[in-house]
This record gives sequence, C-alpha cells and structure tokens, in this order.
Amino acid sequence: MRCPDCGKEAPPDTASCCYCGRGFTGPPASIAPRTAGAEKRGRDKTITIAAIIIVLVAILVTLSTVLYFISLSFHGTGPEVPSISIFSDHIENGVKFTFSGVSKPTIWSDISIQLVEGQQHLSWSPKSGALDGGYAMTYEGFKPVMLGSSLRIWCNVTDVQGNGYIDGGDFFAFTTGSSQPFIPYTLYTMTIIWEPAGAKMTSITFEG
Repeated sequence: MRCPDCGKEAPPDTASCCYCGRGFTGPPASIAPRTAGAEKRGRDKTITIAAIIIVLVAILVTLSTVLYFISLSFHGTGPEVPSISIFSDHIENGVKFTFSGVSKPTIWSDISIQLVEGQQHLSWSPKSGALDGGYAMTYEGFKPVMLGSSLRIWCNVTDVQGNGYIDGGDFFAFTTGSSQPFIPYTLYTMTIIWEPAGAKMTSITFEG
C-alpha cells in the first residue's frame, strides 16, 4: 500500500511505513475488499447449496407420489377378485348352482355363499379341508337354517374333483328338504362373496 505521508509503497500487511514511520490506523485497503468479497462468495455458495437441496427434495417427493399412483393403477387397492361363471337350475324342492369357470385357482374356504329374501339373510362358509377328498367327489352338507318363519333351508356343496378347489362342474344347492318348496312368485338372491377382500364375486336372482 502507498504511504499517505511520504508517498512510497509500503509492504502489504504492515502496521507502519518503513520509510517515514507513519503508522497505519486501519487494515490495508487492499485487504478489506478481498475479505468482504470472500464473505459474499461464501454466502452465495451457501444459498446455492440450500436451493439445490430444496429442488432435489421436491423432485424426490414428486417421483414418490407418481410411483405410488402408478402402483395403485396396476395393482389396485387390494387383492384381485377372481371372476367366476355360474348358472342355476331348478331341482326338486330347490335350486342348484353349477360353476362353469373360475379365472384363477380359488379354494372353497375363500368364499361364502349367501341367500337373501327381503330382510332375511343366510350365509354358509364351505371348508376346503372338508371338500378335499383326495381327488374323489366330496360332499359337504350344512345343518338346516330357517329363512323366515316357515321355510327351512339346507345348503349342500359338492366338489366333483375332490381337490378342495372350485372347478368347472362343481356345484351347490339350496333345498327345502321337504314338500315345502320356495315360496312361489317370491324373489331370492344368491350371492358369492370372496372373503379375502370381502367383495362380491357374482349373484343370481331366482323366483320361487
């Protein structure tokens, strides 16, 4: 820096002029701007790093949200409910329901069978263990229950292949077990529920 008294250049970072002895009361002028500039650059660098972190976090949150909804679109909110095909036939004192196809392997224990008439509701839960006869036709019968005040209903399930799985040709039937048939001109609804999801697989409405 230049001495204000003698005008000669003094070495940097010195407290006084080595030629005339003039003391310097403050830091060399060349040093102060450099320090201020370094501080500004440090602040700018900190702000830049913080901005980059915020942007990266925002990108990660957005990607997580997108992946979550993509996953839901492919897999839904729960297990896929099998689709089944079934048809009904009136038999003596009852109605028979025969499976003609199932979209994926389904054991008997995964379903419940319901019968509804008005406000009356009955339900049966077949057991795969009871219907696994080592590949021989196997039958499971349930105790009769009352539908209303006068109609006693039996539900009988037959696994034709005896493997504990629902296959084409397997069937179940609702019967009254006596000469008392289903009430004429009354509508009844049979519904099959897939228990793992509590979802309806199919239903058939028939008339007594």
